[in-house]
Amino acid sequence: GLDRDRLLDLYRGMVRFRLHDITLKRWVRQGVLSKAWLGTGEEAVTVGAVH
Repeated sequence: GLDRDRLLDLYRGMVRFRLHDITLKRWVRQGVLSKAWLGTGEEAVTVGAVH
């Protein structure tokens, strides 16, 4: 299994991706970006593949 520090690193990565999606969604609503493809709910896929 994974130790506590490794699990926390993975969790931090998932939170970081979620915050990124929240920011992108806000920018689309404000008109800063015309569109964005969000990965909300799919954070573990990206974080797991990178680590």
